[in-house]
Order: sequence, then structure tokens, then C-alpha cells
Amino acid sequence: MVVSVKIEFTPNEFFTNDFLQYTLRFEEGEKDETIEAVIGTDIVWKDKRKNVCRKRVRKTQKHRESGKMRTVYAEKQKPSFFNIFKS
Repeated sequence: MVVSVKIEFTPNEFFTNDFLQYTLRFEEGEKDETIEAVIGTDIVWKDKRKNVCRKRVRKTQKHRESGKMRTVYAEKQKPSFFNIFKS
């Protein structure tokens, strides 16, 4: 069995996709159905900073020997509805 959801969007400031599609493919067993595959549309973000699934985190690190401080940036995943579209 296959279940598919297609969501259409008007032009917006975040991504270029006209629609996003999410498909679940189930493997039918004797007693219950299990998920065989999950397929989602890849989102094409207009700008890296417009990605609502990622958050930029700033950390400061102290060098062990010299004691100098430096700033390091890392991207972390944050909760979002759009995370389900990652394949």
C-alpha cells in the first residue's frame, strides 16, 4: 500500500519549490503493515539562512595552551514541520 501527500505552495521567500510531496510505502504482513520506505521531496531553499530546519549556533572555545578565545559557528537541526521532507 502507498500513501502520498502533496502540498502546493504559492511563491514565497523561503524556498523555490511549487509543491512538496511525502510518500509512505508500506509492506503488507500477515498481522500488520510496516513502513518499507519513506520518500520526501528535497526542499530547495532560496538562501542558506532561510532554512527553517537549521539553526546557527555560536560557541566560544578557549585554546588549551595559549588561552586565546575564538568563536566557532555550527549548524544544528531544530524542530520543524519541514523535517519530514528529508529523504
